[in-house]
Amino acid sequence: MRDLPAPSSTGVRIAGDRYQWLAAWQGCVAAVRDAALRASNPVVAVGAEVDDAGNLDDVVLYRQVPPHTYMQVKYAADSSTPVNGDYLLKLSDRGGPSILRKMAQAWEKLTEGGTPVDLEASP
Repeated sequence: MRDLPAPSSTGVRIAGDRYQWLAAWQGCVAAVRDAALRASNPVVAVGAEVDDAGNLDDVVLYRQVPPHTYMQVKYAADSSTPVNGDYLLKLSDRGGPSILRKMAQAWEKLTEGGTPVDLEASP
């Protein structure tokens, strides 16, 4: 049997969007679970593509009391490039900061007032 052709860039982007929404839905399930279990610091809201979260904006789980959980969800760069250390550390095509550096900069901005922040890898 022949291998299936690699997905197009549009196919990869769509799959990545679906993966991000699965992470958001998982956050919604966590909110319902926390409410049912009367968790001490429950998830009370879920944000997607959150403004002012820098490169940690894909999914945010807002808790009753910080730290809120920020996620930058990565699925695949393209049909032939896996998400791994090399991908996260590579400078942008224009020579700008790497994805990991952008995430660190976002964390620095989010915590500059002393508010704790929780970072989570995509599930």
